[in-house]
Order: sequence, then structure tokens, then C-alpha cells
Amino acid sequence: MHATDCDIQAVIANSHTLKSDIENFFPASRMKSFRAIPRLLAGKSLYDERHVREILIKLFLLGGIDAERPIKDIKLSVPQLRIMRSDIRYNNSSVATEASESKLVDAILDSAAIPFAFRVPKSNPNPEILDGGLFQNLPAAAAMEDLKLGQVALGFSFPKEDSQDLKKATPLEYGKAILGSLLDERMADARLRLKPSNVIEIPNRRSTFEFSDALSEGMHAQFSEDVSEIARRLENWVRTAEMMDGPDWHSDHPADLAEQAARTQIDVSNFYEDVGNLGYHADSICHEVNYRSFNRGLPDIYTLTVEICGNKNEGLQFLRFFFYDSESGAIKKTNLEIFDGQGALRKTMALPLRIPGKRIRGTLVCLDRPLKADERIKIVKTEESFDGMLEYETKGCCSQTVGLSPGRTSDKLTVIVHFPDTHKPLHYGDASLERPKDAEMLSDESGLQLMTRTVMHANKRAGSKTVVSEATLTDQTEKRRFVKVVYYRT
Repeated sequence: MHATDCDIQAVIANSHTLKSDIENFFPASRMKSFRAIPRLLAGKSLYDERHVREILIKLFLLGGIDAERPIKDIKLSVPQLRIMRSDIRYNNSSVATEASESKLVDAILDSAAIPFAFRVPKSNPNPEILDGGLFQNLPAAAAMEDLKLGQVALGFSFPKEDSQDLKKATPLEYGKAILGSLLDERMADARLRLKPSNVIEIPNRRSTFEFSDALSEGMHAQFSEDVSEIARRLENWVRTAEMMDGPDWHSDHPADLAEQAARTQIDVSNFYEDVGNLGYHADSICHEVNYRSFNRGLPDIYTLTVEICGNKNEGLQFLRFFFYDSESGAIKKTNLEIFDGQGALRKTMALPLRIPGKRIRGTLVCLDRPLKADERIKIVKTEESFDGMLEYETKGCCSQTVGLSPGRTSDKLTVIVHFPDTHKPLHYGDASLERPKDAEMLSDESGLQLMTRTVMHANKRAGSKTVVSEATLTDQTEKRRFVKVVYYRT
């Protein structure tokens, strides 16, 4: 209701008109064992799901909303809507969004479909879609997606259920206790994900099945008190969130750490833009891959080596250094070292950078002093990663790319790939738009593609066939240049 233009005050003021329907549709006696057990044994839910649907439609009509319309056709007062459902067929959440074709009432009905209470296999065409609370009683994962800097997810929760003496419990009470414990555990996990200080607890927990009391004077009075208390807590929370204007810098909570890292990266990038050089010239850039993971339990090794001389880069001290990772598989280890012209390690500071939403990592390299004309440095960045050959194994082909962004130049680009003897490629060379698979791999590339001289060597590494691709750069334009080499097993 909050997400639509529903007049919630009108719903509250006129909900008493549904009192007789609720008493007829959801009699408390239906929860008694002598009535509940025969219904369940007969394959019927405790209450008729059609009645739940009817009540939902009438509730929304009180607020001026036709809940039988598709969600995508209903005017929303919020940019996003997430109605959580639990899909026990695939063991994951099934989410209705602002763009869903589902009718609003059907999505809510699915989200409220408590097993056995409202839905059993024979009562609905989709018995595998159940109460969203089974998997996401407090849908923190959905709320935390795509948050921008300064945005915070707020949750409303309930206190845990009181402990019960289950030795004397009826089968129905026993089932309710199991379900309640499951939901409480899911809620506790979600509270940690959101951060406890970003969850406002509703003072009183009411049983899902207290239908007969829903419109009583006592319940309404308690509801009004709860609204006032929650409003007070909400005002305090908003005031605190606005004054914080960002993460708690003393906090070790993942949400705060993620925002701290993002803000630090912005500061690092801004520093580079202000004082860093626009680019650099490399004598050579070499991207080397040693595939070892297939059936051997060893990580693949990706090494990028950049050699830079001072006479073409005098004064260079800061350079943003993105390197070409495996694009797949978990990372075991990364390392960056810088050597001087004599092969000794040179003191540097390396600050990590990430591009949000993409699998690209980089580093802002800060030399201890500006590069002199008579000095040389060699930057070596390595990554150990698994499953680098997965695409090669499953699709029969893979590729390696080395690119130079505007402002970066190099005399030579080299790509070296060591394949196990048993998995050597039968075809290799520059990607071509004339081959459909190559064209697909080239679809994400932009700029000028450079052609390489590509040769396979049999004795560069024991047990491997090595494919070496070299390109000489004579065009030092300001647009991006890249080489892309493809490898086919068949």
C-alpha cells in the first residue's frame, strides 16, 4: 500500500466494514486440532485462499486501488517495488517488481501464502510458490542491491517469539513453533546484513493467525500506540542518518566497510586526476598466462609486466595501473612488485582500485620519488586464479586481450599463453569479425584492433605448448588500441 497511491488512512478508518467477512472467512475455531487435522489430512488448507484474495482486493479498494490490475499498470509512489515470494521448487526467492505482469493481488497472495494455513498442493496452480518470509522474512538482500553512496537500507522487524513449552503442544502449535523459529532465524540474519542500528523494531509481535482480534478495539488501541512509538523511533533514526551522512567510520560492519572503501576509492581517483600524469610510454607490455588448473588442482598464473624508461617518462610518479585478470574463477592471490634498472625492489605504495559492477581490478601506483631520465623501472603484477580454462573447455574457445587506453603508449605488446600439451589449441590468431564466435568476443571491444604475429612454440615450458603473439605499435593515436588473440580447441 505504501508503494502505491493507496489512501492508507482511509483503509484504517474503514477497515471495520470488513469485520463480518473476516469473522466468516477466518473463524478461530478452524485452528482447533479437531477441525484442523481432518482438513489437512483431506488435503485442504486451514483457510480458503480465495477468501484471502477477496479480503486483499477489498482492503485495497478502501484506499482507492484496484489490486486486480497488473503491477506494471499501477501508479507507484516509489521507484522500486519488491514483493518477495519463496520458490521451494528451485529453493530461491521469486520476486515481483514494479515491471511485473502479475496482478498486484496475486503477487501479494503468493507472498502471504503460508504453507498449510493458506496453500497446499491441490489448492493452487502454483503450490511451489509460498510465503516470502520462508526465505526472506526481512528482504535485506533485495534492499541492499544497487545502493549508491549515502543511501541506507532501513528495515522494520519484530521481536522474537516467546519460548514455548512444546511438551504439551498440539501438532498445530508444534508446527507453528517450527515455522516461527525458522522466520526468526532468517530475520536475525537479515538484521546483521542491514546493520542492527538500521532496523527499527515494532514493539509488539502479533500472531499471524489472530484474525478474530484484528479489528477489536483493544487491538486498534494497541496499534495506535505502536504507530506513535514507531514514528518517534523513525524520526530519531532519520535525524541520526542525516547527521551521519555516510558510514560509521568506527564500524566494522560490512555495509560500513563497503561504503568506506568506495569513498576512499573516490578520493584516490580524484587525487590521481589532480596530480597524476595523463599517461606514460612503455618500452614493452607483456601479458603472460600459464594455464595449470585443469585437472591439476593448481591455480592459473596471470602475469603482466610493464617496462618503463625515464628518458621518455621523466617526472613520472603516479600511474593508474589496471591489469588483465582471468575474468573468471576465484582469486587465490595477487601481487605487485616494482624493480629498478638493476633488478632491486623499489619502494612504492600501491592503492587498490575497482570499477563498480565490473570484474576489473586495478592499482594506483605511487613511486617513492619522480622518475629520473636515467632510471628504469619494471612493474610486475601477478594473479593466481582458478577455472581460467573453463570457457576453453566448455565452449571450445577462449581469448586474451591487452589494451592501451588513451594517453598510454608502448613500443611493443606481447601476449604469451602456456597451454597443457593435452589441451593445445588447433587454431589460434587474431580475432576476426568474419568468424561468428570471434565477432561475439569482439562485441565488447572498442577502438583500433592491432594485428599480431602469432606462433606456437613446443619447448618454452615443459609439458606445455606456448602461443606467443607480438604486435609492434607504430600508431600512437589518442584512441584506445588493443590486441585480441583467440584460441580454439577444434
